[in-house]
Amino acid sequence: MNENTSVIKEEIYEAELLAAADGALETIGAEEETTLETVERGEIGFTPENLSWSLPIMGKGMLGIFIVTSIIVATVVILDKASKLKKKDKESK
Repeated sequence: MNENTSVIKEEIYEAELLAAADGALETIGAEEETTLETVERGEIGFTPENLSWSLPIMGKGMLGIFIVTSIIVATVVILDKASKLKKKDKESK
């Protein structure tokens, strides 16, 4: 969880720096809290920004699951065909 939180903190910090460089970020008063402070407390809610950051991560995870499942299925199919060939060789002798 700490690793994920640190990655999110870094991305939020970079986004805030980019926004400040573009002049889009207003000065944050002492009474207002930043997104970074919200992450540090562990209170991450739903926002379109969070969704746009999480979709690529989720996509990579789903792709990884698909690849690993495909490798397992291919291995089972190859082993099944190999065992059928051995059975045929034994029966023909």
